[in-house]
Amino acid sequence: MNILESIILGVVQGLTEFIPVSSSGHLELVPKFFNWSEPSTSYITFLHFGTLLALLLYYRKKLLKYVISFVKYLKKESGKEEKADLVVLRNIIIATIPAGILGFFLGRFIESIYDNPENTRMATLFTAVAMIVVGVVFLFSNRLFANNKLNIDKLGANKALFIGIAQALALFRGTSRSGITLLAGQFAGLDRVSAAEFGFLMSIPVTLAAAALGTIDIIQDEGVNLVNNLPVYLAGLLSSFIFGYLAITFMISFLKKRGLRDFGIYRIIFGLIVLVVLL
Repeated sequence: MNILESIILGVVQGLTEFIPVSSSGHLELVPKFFNWSEPSTSYITFLHFGTLLALLLYYRKKLLKYVISFVKYLKKESGKEEKADLVVLRNIIIATIPAGILGFFLGRFIESIYDNPENTRMATLFTAVAMIVVGVVFLFSNRLFANNKLNIDKLGANKALFIGIAQALALFRGTSRSGITLLAGQFAGLDRVSAAEFGFLMSIPVTLAAAALGTIDIIQDEGVNLVNNLPVYLAGLLSSFIFGYLAITFMISFLKKRGLRDFGIYRIIFGLIVLVVLL
């Protein structure tokens, strides 16, 4: 992989991590369209550092507010506003547990399937089908959830757990973490913007863990070659950060006006093209 390819893959990661069209699916399939060498799972997870930084920058004020509310709670100085923030923090922790557990026990196994050259055709097929299936659900989401009005500080613990379990499905490429949490959040009663925001916030600890594991794998795999390849990795990280921030800004603005139908159409078309061209 050269620097240009890494920059392009970083752009793909940044845009598709928060736009619900599956970052992992695109990072697997885009190189195949251009006949590039397929990026390793460790490189893909390393790119999550860029999108993690984008999340932290975009939600910096809200995250700081949550920290202050937690400190006030410890000092027994919390009021009504702080209690609402604590509900959100509780729900983020609850929603993180299923993805953390399943990722720990199944993550490596699933990665080994995708990284095995013998499974290339099967992995491509599975990714394309996941793109299409979730896309079909997107087509009907506007009608299904038209009356949703719940905010994230009103979300119950059981519903937060349900969203967290759904997030774990993003281990399978083509599903989309942001997409599946958007759907699960709306199934739980959240309005579109609240579902997106909760999905973004709850992805922070999971994304941090994934990025850390990817970095460790890269260090172990590259060894002495890491210094020579570092510019390639940093180029991808920087582009994923820049375009990740733009994608978050776009999604929040878009969901205030429109639903997921347009993304559903894109997912279906993209998945069908993959089935025709790559299989």
